[in-house]
Formats: sequence, structure tokens, C-alpha cells
Amino acid sequence: MKIDTDKLLRYHWGNEIIDDTWGLSLCKTFREKEYCVIMKLLKKKVMVMEDKRQSQGLKELTKFFRNIEYEGLSNMSTLQYLEEGNIFYKEDDGYPSREVDDNKTKSSIMDCVEEEV
Repeated sequence: MKIDTDKLLRYHWGNEIIDDTWGLSLCKTFREKEYCVIMKLLKKKVMVMEDKRQSQGLKELTKFFRNIEYEGLSNMSTLQYLEEGNIFYKEDDGYPSREVDDNKTKSSIMDCVEEEV
């Protein structure tokens, strides 16, 4: 099984963010690309906060960074599950399964997985 990591990145972050992130073509691994996206979003958030000159800036930045770090870790876990051959079904609400069940509808994240020939 082969995972299209670029598709997986777009699945998690959306086309607009990926298209707006400079330097992704220079990254080789999924982890590097994920880090590049996270740093781009973090920089953008800091710039917005700087413009507003918020007194609660540090608290907001800390919360934002914690949330985005969690998202990155979740994405890496998802990639690991997919590499291990697990399948995501809509009915399983985000939990992977090793057993193939034709009665269930595959989650849209499975579009990132290509069968090796």
C-alpha cells in the first residue's frame, strides 16, 4: 500500500493553506511538510496579533500553538495508522480498523491511499 502524503496533507490542512505555504516543494518527508505548514500558520497568527497589539496576546498564542501542535501530532498518528494498513470508515467516527468491512463506507481520508500494483 502506498500513501499519497501530499493528498494527506491537503486533507488535513485544506488546499488554501497548502497552496499558500512557501517551500513545501523543498521538504522531502511528511513530517517536514507538516512542520512547514505549522510554522507558516504560527507566523501568520503572530503577525495578526502584533497588528492588533492585544494585551492577551501571549495567552492566545500559547493556546493556538498548543492546538496546532496537537493537530500535527494527530496527523502523524493518522499517517502511521495508514502505513500500518489500517482503514478508516465513516461509521467508526475516526477510529482505524484492520478488518475490511464492505458494509461500511470508507472515510474520505482513504482517498489518500493508493493500492500498490
